Amino acid sequence: MRLDAAGRQGRGGEAGEAALDRVKLVITSDNHLNRYYDRLPPARLAERRRWLRQGFQAAVECALDRDAHLFLQAGDLFDTPDPRNAEREYVAREFARLRAHGVAVVGIGGNHDTPKQRLEHGGSLPQSIYAHLGGLHLLAEGTPSTLTLELARLRVCIGALPWTPTREAGADPLADVTWQPSGDVNLFVFHHSIEGHIYPGAHEAIVRRASLDRLPAQLVVAGHVHEHAHWTTGRQTVVIPGATERLTFGERQTPGFVYVELGPGGVERLEHIAVPCQPRRDVVLHTWALRAAGDDLCAAALRHLEAVCAPDLLLRVRLSGPIRREDYRALDLRRLHTWALERVFACEIDTSGLVIEDVLGARVAGGVRVSPRDELVASAHALIDAAENPAERALLAEALAAVLAAYEQGIPA
Repeated sequence: MRLDAAGRQGRGGEAGEAALDRVKLVITSDNHLNRYYDRLPPARLAERRRWLRQGFQAAVECALDRDAHLFLQAGDLFDTPDPRNAEREYVAREFARLRAHGVAVVGIGGNHDTPKQRLEHGGSLPQSIYAHLGGLHLLAEGTPSTLTLELARLRVCIGALPWTPTREAGADPLADVTWQPSGDVNLFVFHHSIEGHIYPGAHEAIVRRASLDRLPAQLVVAGHVHEHAHWTTGRQTVVIPGATERLTFGERQTPGFVYVELGPGGVERLEHIAVPCQPRRDVVLHTWALRAAGDDLCAAALRHLEAVCAPDLLLRVRLSGPIRREDYRALDLRRLHTWALERVFACEIDTSGLVIEDVLGARVAGGVRVSPRDELVASAHALIDAAENPAERALLAEALAAVLAAYEQGIPA
């Protein structure tokens, strides 16, 4: 496929001629538009999705402002294979603006926006509709697929290895790939982790550095990993554009996208452009500190949190440390959550760091994730111990035995 995108408006005179020896491109990835948050009310969910759009919007504006030749989206444009119509329409408008300005738009699918199997959505990517309407060159087939464009009077070959859900963990997706481009400028894009740049504990296919070295490309682009990175070896530059927003509390990267000027000799200019992200705060509250502040652990937690609250804040509260069983039962998490939601954008409370102690001070293994059976037994024994009448104690013990028998057999209460 060939597209003549030279001779656009605004490229006249000496400055325009000087710019025709290199391709200017904007690279973005992992925008995750339409991401769903199950605990957000509708109005706040809509606002959160507007935050997600900001990074992608900034990348589009950069392509228009800098008169880019190419806009490259390296996968996970959407967070799911079935985004809402509102997100589909938004992307269509932005692609239409790029096309009207003469910017070629190229994209691939990522692990989030690619159906897990052919039976799901017929195996089609949500980006396919833009490709059918001429707003996007979607590289979705082939191993690899290749697109050839004429940009800035240069023949630009773009190779791509689309995401495939069936690849085995630990395998190298590029191990057996043979790609022989014939462009003045050759660019290769995929959506996978790279050796040395993976998620902690990732169980997935990983591209080896040696496979990158074999690619006859001046520029290699890898989506999927949310933290930006780039390096150059010889004439080849590898770029991980990173995500345009922080999506989890574990992420510490600066969100953004990449602007590149690329010539036959390789990358001449590379700039990571940061974009604003919604504020996040991860607060750890230790039980010993809460006890020192008063007997009411919940009230003490509220006093600690009051100083950090802000209307746009995404807040995670992690309760940690030993806690007596009676204090855990009295801990009013609903009150804490309701109070926080009146002062922040969203709040998540994590109690997995709590460790319950029994009356003798011994700690129950496994934190507060005590099994329902253990809690049932503990509560029944508390009632039995408090009963003064022997007959009542015997009746409670008999009831406990009957309930436990039903529990073990999976009979609904």
